[in-house]
Amino acid sequence: MIALNCNKALIEFIKKAIEDFRLSAPPRQTERIPGSLFEENTPEFAEDPATLHEVAVHDGWLPNKNVATPADYPFVTVRPSEATVDNGITQLTIEIVVGTFSRDEDAYHDTSNVAQRILMRLAQLKDNLLDQKYERVGSMKWSMPFEQEQPFFMIVLTTNWHIYSSQFDSSI
Repeated sequence: MIALNCNKALIEFIKKAIEDFRLSAPPRQTERIPGSLFEENTPEFAEDPATLHEVAVHDGWLPNKNVATPADYPFVTVRPSEATVDNGITQLTIEIVVGTFSRDEDAYHDTSNVAQRILMRLAQLKDNLLDQKYERVGSMKWSMPFEQEQPFFMIVLTTNWHIYSSQFDSSI
């Protein structure tokens, strides 16, 4: 599907845009029951400041949780949320969700910084074209839901794209 191709191109673009970010992740430990995960919330728990993680970029939603998968945070998910096809143009809305974890007082700053990097790199696209075929149009928007489950923070970015159907093989 054309919308999914645009989504995949945006995922690769975002991976490159934020590849140098390293942020903290919530602690996860395995109980004696294999496959059971929980967060350590005791006040005496101290995070190792040297343990910083890349921001994982996912297609759609976060992956299913199991012992082998790392903590969900920090993450970015990229997913199409709405599309309209009109006279050979697909108008596509893609939402980019940024999630970070931190116990600092200014913890939401990490979320804002990742979101800002993504927005700035998208704004710098030459002729607003991604992979020479997906045109970013209109304003880009971000929102931070008022209710945040500290120490977890999220921002939702909304981007709009035009995909011209005449550029693609119609035998799909």
